Amino acid sequence: MVSLEGHNNRHFSSVKNSYRCIMKKVNTVVFLAVLLVFVGTVTLFPYDERVIEYENRSFNQFPELTAENVFGGGFGKQFEEWIADRVGYRADFVSASMSIAQISGVDPPAPRLTPPSAQISSQAPPPQPSASALQHEPAQQSSSPFPPVAQDDADPAKGQGPVQLPQEEASENSPTPETAGGDGSGQLSAEEAASASTQSNIPQGVGRLSGSLLSFDDRLVEIFYVNSVATGRYAEVLNLYRDALEDNSRVFSILVPIQIAFLPEDYSELADSQINMIETANSLLAEGVTAVDAYGALERQAYEYVYFRTDHHWTALGAYYAYAAFARAADIPAIPLSEYDVIEVPNFLGYRYNQAPTESLRRNPDTIYAYSYKGELETSVPLLHIPEPGQAATYGLFLGGDYPSITITTSVGNGRTAVIVKDSFANCFVPWLAPHYERIIVIDPRSYEGSVVSLVNSHDDVDLIFMINTHAVTHALMVECISSVM
Repeated sequence: MVSLEGHNNRHFSSVKNSYRCIMKKVNTVVFLAVLLVFVGTVTLFPYDERVIEYENRSFNQFPELTAENVFGGGFGKQFEEWIADRVGYRADFVSASMSIAQISGVDPPAPRLTPPSAQISSQAPPPQPSASALQHEPAQQSSSPFPPVAQDDADPAKGQGPVQLPQEEASENSPTPETAGGDGSGQLSAEEAASASTQSNIPQGVGRLSGSLLSFDDRLVEIFYVNSVATGRYAEVLNLYRDALEDNSRVFSILVPIQIAFLPEDYSELADSQINMIETANSLLAEGVTAVDAYGALERQAYEYVYFRTDHHWTALGAYYAYAAFARAADIPAIPLSEYDVIEVPNFLGYRYNQAPTESLRRNPDTIYAYSYKGELETSVPLLHIPEPGQAATYGLFLGGDYPSITITTSVGNGRTAVIVKDSFANCFVPWLAPHYERIIVIDPRSYEGSVVSLVNSHDDVDLIFMINTHAVTHALMVECISSVM
């Protein structure tokens, strides 16, 4: 009896092992079949060209077959990215994923607060080609299936009426009604207004907190929290610059507010006051450091398209109003927008979208409006880098991005120099200065290794301009970067 039971156990064990062996083979066959189906799908179906619109980037290229790349581990990761781009109907899968997440009430992960430009750049400055005029043809309208937000004709009720230049106490050379607008009224004409601001800065839908961001149907807006210690240190560092400079220079401070300052009051109250922070910093500046009221200039035009919706930066139009305020402070004649050609680059999905993509944001892409001076002006490097057809629009359109330093010489020939110590908000501000200076030197203190004081003192008739956004000033590291390049 015992022997028979042992025989049955051995038989059962043998059957069990056989079953396991069969299941392993079945699993292997199923895995290989799924793999072959996937490879066949990738191979047989054309890759989805809409990816560049959905994800705001170009396609990954097939990795380079070199020994260093293969044995260094880079080839595998690059090959995965290349394969992932070539999955049939990828854009539909991405869209479905976004929709499911929204229906389920799942918020996208909140982006980290540090903008991409805050990473220290290891890139060399862009090449310095021979002088050539900045002449760009207006970009052709994209054939993308994802159009920008509907753009009605200029309607004051929608915040798209005539654009009025900031009204402040004018100096002798301030823009006058004759120079500030094409019709002599001190306002831009209807045509100019339509070109300058065809989209509104009024958010759509009801805002809700999503991590450290305020999320609307058409935008993500960063919450601002003040850092009083860093604010005081910023003013202290600028005063030290003033003390170290010779009398051949003027010093300006332009603190650029971020978008939440100009949202409806119910939302702006969620954040600390940027105007209080700016006024505190300005009150601590020593005599000889001129504060430029960028906040006031933007506040008067806040209903216009002065900030992007899917990116944390302001637009070139927003930078123009700050430029007009700077021109008054610097006693130079501001050039009206009517003296510029407008270049439209549609379907811009910026940093905020890249960090937290949603279907709602994707259907509300920004348009980059760039402005090319109509007058006679040559520059040693291009100020605008208009993307080729098929290339994704990026904020790098302005100056080509962030570099440790860029030296721009112009055909102005007046002997004047502007040195700008900046973060990436200044990239779309710099082109407005080109008609006023023979030389413009752009310094990113996060990666620059020279001495700004020595640089300024080596030139005559210099305007040293510090342009930093208020959020960056809340980071002690950014302020110390400014101090470290003194």
